[in-house]
Amino acid sequence: MTSKSELQKKDDVTTIEQFSFLDSYLGKEVSLTLTNGRPMHCKIIKISAYELLVEEGTRMNKPIEKLIFKHAVASIEDRRER
Repeated sequence: MTSKSELQKKDDVTTIEQFSFLDSYLGKEVSLTLTNGRPMHCKIIKISAYELLVEEGTRMNKPIEKLIFKHAVASIEDRRER
């Protein structure tokens, strides 16, 4: 019989493996496409289980931070300057 701590550990590992690719984008400028088709050019500040905290431009010399739910992101890629 498995203990409660073993079950919780297994769930934590699954979560980490599932979302570990996002860690490579932390602190980088990226291009996001939302599920409604809207493109965003932003910098990823923090990553949580269900959300991304991003910085999209500035207003009055202060960064504009937005909270984006992960399920609202259709695609993500490194931002390329044109």
